[in-house]
Amino acid sequence: MEKVRHTLFFLLMVTMMVGRPVAAADPDITTDFGINVTSGAQLQFTGFRNLPESGVKQIVINFAFDTQFPGVIGLGIAPALLKFGPLALNSVHHHPRASEVFYIIDGELDAGVVDTKNNLFTATLKKGDVFVFPKGLMHFQINRSKTKTATVIAVFNSENAGRVSWPPTLFNSNPRIPTDILMEAFNLDKMTVDRLKLINFPNQIGLLFYTSVERLFQLLDGPREMGMKALFLEKSYFYTGHILSHDG
Repeated sequence: MEKVRHTLFFLLMVTMMVGRPVAAADPDITTDFGINVTSGAQLQFTGFRNLPESGVKQIVINFAFDTQFPGVIGLGIAPALLKFGPLALNSVHHHPRASEVFYIIDGELDAGVVDTKNNLFTATLKKGDVFVFPKGLMHFQINRSKTKTATVIAVFNSENAGRVSWPPTLFNSNPRIPTDILMEAFNLDKMTVDRLKLINFPNQIGLLFYTSVERLFQLLDGPREMGMKALFLEKSYFYTGHILSHDG
């Protein structure tokens, strides 16, 4: 019965995402399918089966976007399955081409989104809850439990929502953003910006970003640098994950 309830709720989410074509992120098609369908198998995605369990501070994310699941091509929707391990963080990021509906299958997460007026909206999501992240707005999720995991189904109103993770975007772009721009934007000195650029920030998983922050702090070992560490924690959005892990 529980499995049926989750399935029905997921179908309702999909219906809500596609029920108003004018709000879809992708253009409408004039055929039944976006691909040449000759078998039901082409409309089936099995990538959510038997996913590995997520360990402490780890997230398993499996997208079913157009490149992984051609069946969604032209339909303006795509799902993803996320499995948060204990204390796992999905760090600050946004989706440039889609809004996201977040449904908690199991466990508990804290979620937050920042609007264009710089207002932060947060909520504690429990099993059965839904949260929405509007297209283009910065957001994050964290599992604060030290022992329990959390599983989530996310649905996007685009077949390829895209993902822009802020730390690698700011410091690992190709070519790099000029140092003086970052110095002015974040009120940092040249040495700190240069060191940030040397860190290979991961593009997807918040855990690895968090680990990279800890690595950075190991580099900042002088009195002046420790003062900069405090400034980071107080002022910089791209350290949201680190702040969350300490503020409880």
